[in-house]
Amino acid sequence: MGELTVSAVALDFGGTLSSSPGASPHGRDVVAALECLDWPCPTGLDDAVDSLRTNAQSAYRRGVHTPWESILAAAWLQVDAVLPDMAVVAEVLWRMVPDAVIDPRSAQAVRELRRSGRRLVLACNTQRPIAHRRRTLAAAELADCFDALVLSSEIGTCVPQLSVDIVGVAV
Repeated sequence: MGELTVSAVALDFGGTLSSSPGASPHGRDVVAALECLDWPCPTGLDDAVDSLRTNAQSAYRRGVHTPWESILAAAWLQVDAVLPDMAVVAEVLWRMVPDAVIDPRSAQAVRELRRSGRRLVLACNTQRPIAHRRRTLAAAELADCFDALVLSSEIGTCVPQLSVDIVGVAV
């Protein structure tokens, strides 16, 4: 078998670029987001969010992705309240719940891979919207390093879990 030329590299976020995937919101964070918006908070919403979040985490372990907007909408319906603009709530929520910080050594490795001419893809399971993950990459000066971002929050399904974090693809 001949030598394999690696021209593309897929990287995970949590455990590869950062030591963790970043925080996930809780019911208390949703309440805080509503307070920031000066919007009313239905009684029991925090508990409903936490219960649905737990269900979503169980589904995630089976490879099913549940968008945060779905969790929020279901929580509002569970407490029999009028649904607010979920996009606004989600935007404020994700601004309040910080993403993980990219390790400087990982950032340097990404830059070196990019300089070597390889195509880079960030492929990760996250409920975080792509705009927020892009901000995290920009904060580490990696915004222009990736040819594509494949986030489960965007494609609606979980990225397969691999036994290694970096996978080379011959193209």
